[in-house]
Amino acid sequence: MITSFPPSKVSRRSTSVSPHDDATLTLASLNCESDASSHDFELPLEQRMQRILETTIEFHFSPEFDDPEAASDILDAIDSSASTTNAGRSKPKNGVTPPAGTPPYLADLYAFPLLTRAQEHQLFRKMNYLKYRADLLRRQLSTSKSPGSLCDRIEKKLSDALHIRNRLVQCNLRLVVSIAKTIARDLSEMDEMISDGNMPLIRAVEIFDFERGTRFSTYATWAIRHFLYRSSTKMSRQQKRFVTSQQLTIDVHPDAANASDDVCTQGMESQPCTQLLDHLDDRSRSIVALRFGLGKARRPHKFREIALKWGVSTERARQLFTKAIDRLQHECTSQQSV
Repeated sequence: MITSFPPSKVSRRSTSVSPHDDATLTLASLNCESDASSHDFELPLEQRMQRILETTIEFHFSPEFDDPEAASDILDAIDSSASTTNAGRSKPKNGVTPPAGTPPYLADLYAFPLLTRAQEHQLFRKMNYLKYRADLLRRQLSTSKSPGSLCDRIEKKLSDALHIRNRLVQCNLRLVVSIAKTIARDLSEMDEMISDGNMPLIRAVEIFDFERGTRFSTYATWAIRHFLYRSSTKMSRQQKRFVTSQQLTIDVHPDAANASDDVCTQGMESQPCTQLLDHLDDRSRSIVALRFGLGKARRPHKFREIALKWGVSTERARQLFTKAIDRLQHECTSQQSV
C-alpha cells in the first residue's frame, strides 16, 4: 500500500508530469526536471523549508527500510547496466539498435536498454527507500537546530529519488510506443497517444508496488492501455463534433462539394470564410487557422503543436478548437437561413 505524507494543506507532489507532448521531448523534459531540482539548494533557507514542507512524498514502505543494516545494501547495490555519476544520475553503458524504419524522433528511446527483473527491483527499492528516509528527516525539520543541513539532506534524497524515477521512465518509454501502435488508427493518432501515454507511465513508476513480485511492464501495460483506450474513446466522441476544412467550405460554398482538398483550402481562405473567422476572438481564430493550415500557418498543425504555441495542454487545445468550430457552424447556419 502506497504511503503519502502531505504535512501541509497546500501540497505539491515531489514529482510532476511532463508537460511536453512527444517521446523525444519527454526525454529532454525529464532531464530538465532533474536539473531543476538541483537549483533548490540555491534558494533562501526559508523558501527551501517551505518548499519541502509543501511537498507530498509518496512511497511504498518495506519493513527492511527500518533496518539500519539494510541501508548500505539498498543504497550501495551495483547496477550493472549503468554507470552512476553525481546526484544519482545514471547513464546506460550501451543502448539498443532501433528497428529498421524507426522514425528519427523515436530512435532516442532505444538509447536506454530494457531493465532486467533484478535491476528493476533494485531501482524501485532504492527510489522508495530514499523517499521514505526523506520523509523521516522532514518530520524533524521544525525542531532541528540545523535546518540548513537537514534541508540539504532531504533535498539530496529527493533529488536522487527523482533521478531514479526518470531512469525508470526512460527505460520504459518504448512500452508506450508499442501499445500506441496497437490502438491508434493512423500515424497522427499514434503521435497523440504517445504523448498521452507518457503521463500514465510516469504515474505508474511513482506508485508501483515493487514488493509484490510483479514485473513493472505488466503493471504499466495495463495502466497505459486502460488510459489510452479511454482517451481513444473520448477522442472518437470529439472527432464526431469536428468539422474538416472541406466540410466547412461546403457549408459556405455548396459548389465545392466535389472539389479537391487544395480547392477547399483555398475556399477556406475566401472572403465568406474569412468573414466567418472574424466572429472568433484572436486566440480561437489562430487555433482554427493553425489546425487547418490557413494563412501564415502554411500547413495543418497537430493539437500538441497548437498547445505549445498557446501554452495550454493538448486537451485544452482540442476543447478550444471544438468551441471555435461550434461557433463557426452556428454563424454559418445563421447566414444560410437569412
